[in-house]
Parts: sequence; C-alpha cells; structure tokens
Amino acid sequence: MVGLKTGTDYAKVKSVEGREEWLEWRRQGIGSSDAPAIMTGEWVWRVWLSKVSHDDGGDNNAMRRGRYLERGVGQWAADELGVTLSDASRVVHPKQTWMRCTPDFILTSDSGHRVGLEVKTYRSKKGWGIEGTDQIPDRVRWQVDWQMAVCRATRWCVVVYITSSDDFWLYNIRRDRERESVLIKRCGTWWKDHVVDRKPPTLDGSNDCRQWVSEATASDSMIVRPATQEEAQMAGLYEESVLRSKQYSTFKDNYGNALRALIGKDRGVFGEGWRLTKSKTGRLTFKRGDR
Repeated sequence: MVGLKTGTDYAKVKSVEGREEWLEWRRQGIGSSDAPAIMTGEWVWRVWLSKVSHDDGGDNNAMRRGRYLERGVGQWAADELGVTLSDASRVVHPKQTWMRCTPDFILTSDSGHRVGLEVKTYRSKKGWGIEGTDQIPDRVRWQVDWQMAVCRATRWCVVVYITSSDDFWLYNIRRDRERESVLIKRCGTWWKDHVVDRKPPTLDGSNDCRQWVSEATASDSMIVRPATQEEAQMAGLYEESVLRSKQYSTFKDNYGNALRALIGKDRGVFGEGWRLTKSKTGRLTFKRGDR
C-alpha cells in the first residue's frame, strides 16, 4: 500500500478534548465533510452557520449510527486486507491552514506503508458501484479527494457497510490532480467570501436558511406597507407554488389510493422501464430503471 506521506509534508494537530473545543477547531477551516456540501450546493447553509456561529446543527440517529458502527466496520476492513487499523490525528495543511480534516482511520501494512480509510454506513446501495473500483457516491468522492489533498496522499481506501442488505464493500481511490484543483479553488473562494468576509450564501429553501433569515429579520413592527415591484413578483411566485403544492398533493393522494385499490393484494406492478410496489402498510414505492 502507498498513501500518506510522513515527516514534514503535513502537520498533525493534537486531539482536542471536548465537543466545544472540537467545534472551535472545525470553525477555523473547511473539513472533509464540509467540502462535498460546498461542491454540490447541498446543506451549504448548515456549513456556513457552523463556521460563523455556535450552531452545529445538533445530532441525529444517522450520525449516531455512523459513530457507533465506524470502528467495527473499520476493523472489519483491516482484517479483510490483512493490515493494522489505527486512529488518525487531526490534520492541517502546512500552507493553507483553512484546509483540514480528521481521517477516520489509518491502515498500516507489515512493511510500514500507510493509507487513509474512510468508513461509511449506508441504508441504500444507491451510488455505490462495483467493489474494488473508484465507483462511489459523488459526495463521498469529494470528501475523500479533500482528505487526500490535505494529507498529500496518493491513495485512499473507502469501506461501506449497507445495513439494509448486509453488504460490505471496499473501494480504492487514487488522487486526481484535476479534481483536486477544482475542489481547492472552489472551496478556497467559498471560505474567503462566506467565512472570512462573512457574506451569507445564496438564499435557498433549506430550514437552516429559513432560520437565519427569520432571526435576522425578527421585529416587533406592526407595519404592513405597499410591496415593491420585486416583492410583488416574489409574492406571486410564492402563491403559485403554494397552490401547485396543494393541488399536486391532492392528486398524489387520489392516484395513490386508486393504485392501491387496483393492485389489490399483489405486491406491485411493473411496466417497461418502471416498477411500483406496495408495502404491508400501504406505502407505495415507484422506481424507474431495471426491474
């Protein structure tokens, strides 16, 4: 195995005790879980709020599942590969100190070669390709690309455990300089614009954005004034979206119940390029693609 460089190629940061200290360390730069959000535009408001405020977004069962299963799945991967599993230190890039990451684990062979390991637990197989390749979900790939850039690694391993099907797959990711260049440039620009200069991201429909706008515009004012041209246009779009949402919701419910009645006691139906199934509780699942 070849992977992480040693010596002065990157700086290790000592483990920070306590959640608050860890969050403060994360606020000082972009981590490997932040980079995919910036690249895809998903949860970008969550990332921004975690950098400029003390709002870390809390915890949920999916995150807890990942933490509790991480070491077991990591050890499983090490056993499969015949290598040693060890914890990784927090890492800061030696030149761009806003670039940082905390690898899940390090794998070390008998000959001393080391490579980083990213551990994932997913409920769905969607996005995961053939084992042994680099066919992994784009979000995970950006995350691994970031870790290789920060650690100056030439290779990274990814392991995923699919909880719904008990599948266990290993992937081998090699450093891609072109992807890395795009990644660093975009994340660097985002860091300067939105964290250093404190410019909020583009408004979107996320709950995090709604929370920030609501708090930023909170007031006891009772004034209702004439709308500007922009406000009137936006109000019209909002009304249309509300009406369409209610209309489509009604259509969906009506069609859904009609389908349940038509399917009867069968599990589902399929046609050319699509498949619809019904669970015991009546939940409908529609999928396009192979049966």
